Amino acid sequence: MNYLFPLAIQLTLPEDYRGNETFKKVLQTLRNLNFCGVELNIVHPEWIIPEKLAEYLNDYGLRMTMFATGAAAKAFELSLSSADEPVRRRSVEKCLEFIEFGRLFGAGVIVGFLKGGLGPDREQRRQRFQASLLEVAPRAL
Repeated sequence: MNYLFPLAIQLTLPEDYRGNETFKKVLQTLRNLNFCGVELNIVHPEWIIPEKLAEYLNDYGLRMTMFATGAAAKAFELSLSSADEPVRRRSVEKCLEFIEFGRLFGAGVIVGFLKGGLGPDREQRRQRFQASLLEVAPRAL
């Protein structure tokens, strides 16, 4: 089966991904359906050996196309638009880590939940988000 566009799906990478039978079955299904990639939510990329993950995905004919940040944003209460400056700083640093990890796969980074939630101070949140992106963007080039 050939698709007009490459297909990828977003998944959460289990910490025990190599031995996780449910995850293996999902990857086998994706391979059988001719998917080419996965967008992975990885809470602790520092616990992952990138080369091993790339090999593992390749065994299923897949590659990581995007680093999804939602699970980590929730786990660490990250927000690039936070009024709490230590939270915003920590969020910028984590985003830089995610960019470097994704770079090893030629993958992009989905900011999504990492941008932060809605709030009453919309314009200030937008300004803080923009300031965060200005810090992050040069490392994404």
